[in-house]
Amino acid sequence: MTTMTAAEFQSSFKSSLARVIEHQKRLRVTTSKGNVVIVSEKDYDRLIESLYLSSQPGLVQRIADGNNESTAQMPPYDPKASW
Repeated sequence: MTTMTAAEFQSSFKSSLARVIEHQKRLRVTTSKGNVVIVSEKDYDRLIESLYLSSQPGLVQRIADGNNESTAQMPPYDPKASW
């Protein structure tokens, strides 16, 4: 993650934002009162989705169980089967 001061960020505002958006790079801006991290909207949406999915009871365990399941144990795919 790139780090810059608030003054550096202010002087390179447009190019810094373009870099964050185009390359999905996080940017830490430091100030005397604390720091902020700037991320692209795409990365933010991914983060929120990941947090939501990981908060669903049992979902992470079901995914892990599915990853350990042998394909030989899976029933054949039937496109006519309904959910």
